[in-house]
Amino acid sequence: PARITPVLPKGIGIKIHSSMLPARPEPYVRAMVPANTPLPVAEQRIEVATILNDQESARIEIFEQAGAVPSENLSRNRIIFDGEVVGLPPGPAGTLLVLKVSLDVAGRLTVRATHGPTGAELEVPAFIHGVVDESELQEQRGNIARLMVV
Repeated sequence: PARITPVLPKGIGIKIHSSMLPARPEPYVRAMVPANTPLPVAEQRIEVATILNDQESARIEIFEQAGAVPSENLSRNRIIFDGEVVGLPPGPAGTLLVLKVSLDVAGRLTVRATHGPTGAELEVPAFIHGVVDESELQEQRGNIARLMVV
């Protein structure tokens, strides 16, 4: 019998505000997990850093690529997670934050964060933006209707 392996349908990435030289004037999406990665994905590690001295929190926005080809352009991606790492200890700009992103076989996304210098676990509460509107719901139903198991 054929074995069906669930995969991530579209790649995901994280919104980055550049503070490295050469600096990028606009935020961009850095790829984290490519499309067609087998699920589950266990703690995909990505390192980011604070951009201000004594920064108390850091916004974490994770995007799904909107088209077939990955893009760093924000407008070509769709936000799927909007959260904030809170409880950062005082420190200089450039302090390491380690994010661990996991996806289960049902597509549920989990984001964990640790403070790089101390290894302390940090909270990552998420913001709620709303629900799928009627046109998005119809599009998703159409996508599901076209799926075939081979």
